[in-house]
Amino acid sequence: MRIRILLIFSIFAASLTQGGCCLIPALFGYYAIEEHESLHDDLDRRLECDEDVIDLENDVCPVRKNAARSRLYVDYGGFRVHLCREACEERFLDSPEIYLTALLSDESVSADNQALIEDFLKVD
Repeated sequence: MRIRILLIFSIFAASLTQGGCCLIPALFGYYAIEEHESLHDDLDRRLECDEDVIDLENDVCPVRKNAARSRLYVDYGGFRVHLCREACEERFLDSPEIYLTALLSDESVSADNQALIEDFLKVD
């Protein structure tokens, strides 16, 4: 946290010394750092790929209905479900059947994969 604060201060100070008085570069710099670190952490956590998992390639997070990230996902029941935030993983795992059912109406999930989800939900 200390490094991030110093970096924000240095970006803000640099914008002041160049004749501008704008906090936007500092805020953008902080957001970009947070986003980069988050994506890096996601990549590290998810680097190993299980070949037996079916990637649903959903574009919408079934938990929050936001745009899903390709590198942020949870594997459950042989399916890879893409999420929008790390917090969605815990919510998904609390009630996976509800969120898998939500994917049945997601147009980005192929009809074949939707059929596999239906079969899984019937057995489970």
